[in-house]
Amino acid sequence: MKRSIQLLVSTVLFLALALTVNAQRGEGFPTPEEMAERQTAHMTDQLKLSDEQKEQVKSINLTFSKKAHEIRQEQRQKEQAAMEKIKNEKLAEMKKVLSDEQYKQLEALHAERSKHPRGKGDGKRGGSGPGCKGAQ
Repeated sequence: MKRSIQLLVSTVLFLALALTVNAQRGEGFPTPEEMAERQTAHMTDQLKLSDEQKEQVKSINLTFSKKAHEIRQEQRQKEQAAMEKIKNEKLAEMKKVLSDEQYKQLEALHAERSKHPRGKGDGKRGGSGPGCKGAQ
């Protein structure tokens, strides 16, 4: 039992490390196939699986990696929908406070920002607004 817990913890840590490395490289989550392959390789090494066991374990890992991938996709979609709703509510509140001209400017800023997703802009983020060291 203790060995099983150690294996489980070891596998989870291995996968977390793999996800972190991929995220740092900008690759996001691995595909279900890549995940299953990594899990199987790790388990084969740790448990000294036979070739027959390896194929069975790979099949099991792939099945559950696909299920986990589907859940992540659904969560992302729900999160995006919720964030869009919040953004629209915020804009509605802003419209009550800003003049028509200010609101048009705000919409233009949002449109410009949407052209450059986070981390992929033109390098002008931060340090150039009023009160920043780089501002004149």
